[in-house]
Amino acid sequence: MLCRDGVYYFVRRIPVDMQHHYDKCRLYFSLRTQSKARAVRAAQSITQRLDDYSLLSTGAFLHRVDMRGAHCIPEECIKIGADMEVRNHLAMRWGTVRLGDERNEDTVVRFKSGAKNLGIRAENVWIMKTGQTRIIPSN
Repeated sequence: MLCRDGVYYFVRRIPVDMQHHYDKCRLYFSLRTQSKARAVRAAQSITQRLDDYSLLSTGAFLHRVDMRGAHCIPEECIKIGADMEVRNHLAMRWGTVRLGDERNEDTVVRFKSGAKNLGIRAENVWIMKTGQTRIIPSN
């Protein structure tokens, strides 16, 4: 946590072995409070949620020459979540705009298959329809 100009910010370093998947080495955003007690509670809640959920960018992974710098294949996405030891894996960025050469159904099948191969239970793999929302329990 960081306080800048009286406002607290959430800061979390992205593990070194995961940084090649991101364009920054840390996650950083405002907690929108000047109260240290509120910031601590918010940061603890966010940390718990980050540890429980991963949002994995599964779309636009083919043609690999063009897309590999910004998008990973579904099996890699689910492995990233598993490496981070999160409980729930949400596939995102698939099916809305066609950017790559893959078919939407291939993305879903490969994401689910990758999870199954890693021993991740089906109820912990979330494939949502375009526009669908899901409530994440606050625990």
